[in-house]
Amino acid sequence: MLVNYKKSNALTVERGKGVSKLVLVPGINVISDADWKKVEATLAGHIKKGALTPIYKVTKKGDKEVKEPCKPDEIPNDQIKDVVDEIQSEAQADLFIEKSEKESIRAMAMNRKIAIAEELKNRGQ
Repeated sequence: MLVNYKKSNALTVERGKGVSKLVLVPGINVISDADWKKVEATLAGHIKKGALTPIYKVTKKGDKEVKEPCKPDEIPNDQIKDVVDEIQSEAQADLFIEKSEKESIRAMAMNRKIAIAEELKNRGQ
């Protein structure tokens, strides 16, 4: 599952009693489908306010359109550059690369990771 967190601070979300918290960082976050199911209802307010945008793929089942969790390789070609450009952390770029099987998408994410590292270097971090 991919989600775009649009705030400048991290967001911590409970995943259940005795389970570590899920941390969302600004930009694109790669979350397991299982974790998304656990936190989706909790994040509904952030989604409604526009602070968090889940990225779904829409499929047809019969005559209904169904939203399903989207993986990097399932992002439409005309949207992939915009999504990759929204990645704001090297760790999330690594997850994006790990979850993708398409070389073109992996290359874009690797280039984004390099750009993030350069941005941090230029800021002295």
